[in-house]
Amino acid sequence: MANDGAADDEVLFDLPLFCPKRYTELPPASDILFTLQSWDTASKGGPDNDWSVCTTWIVTRKKLWYLVDVWRQRVDYPTSSFGTPRSTRDLLNTLAAITGRGAGFRSLGDTWADTTAEHGRLTLALLGGLAEFGRELIRARTGEGRERAKAQGVKMGPKFKLTDHQTREAIKRRDHGEESLDAIGRSYNVSGWTIGGLDP
Repeated sequence: MANDGAADDEVLFDLPLFCPKRYTELPPASDILFTLQSWDTASKGGPDNDWSVCTTWIVTRKKLWYLVDVWRQRVDYPTSSFGTPRSTRDLLNTLAAITGRGAGFRSLGDTWADTTAEHGRLTLALLGGLAEFGRELIRARTGEGRERAKAQGVKMGPKFKLTDHQTREAIKRRDHGEESLDAIGRSYNVSGWTIGGLDP
């Protein structure tokens, strides 16, 4: 989406010392140092959510910044750009998606997060290995804890909504056939599906 404030042939300008200057053509490809995208994503969801904005810039070897695109839209929170990564693994998956499409990622705040440089790729590969190792540890510890709990007689899964007495009583009422499953379920504050699934 082009910048709404400019005509189609006037969407480009650079910002030397924050003094905008309008341009009508891109710099030659040989002058382009890199392309940069900056996201400001919505912080909440819903119909009254904030605006998400993405600006795309071209930076030349002469350190001129060209604004080539502005995208601004209210986006439902889960689909706002990439969102904030929930974990290291999530961040690495996002970076893999970016580099898989032939683009590079360079964090302006963290020099180690740079998929365009060898040291950045090495750091990210190490982080990927550590994240996978961490996931395996969590999976193993969770499994061991579950087995210990089962050995101690702890029942896993959601707690059953009916006591043993209520279950026997509901089965008798169901098998008698005078009441609907929904009517029986309402008397115990459960659904008719729950009553229908009870085993004698």
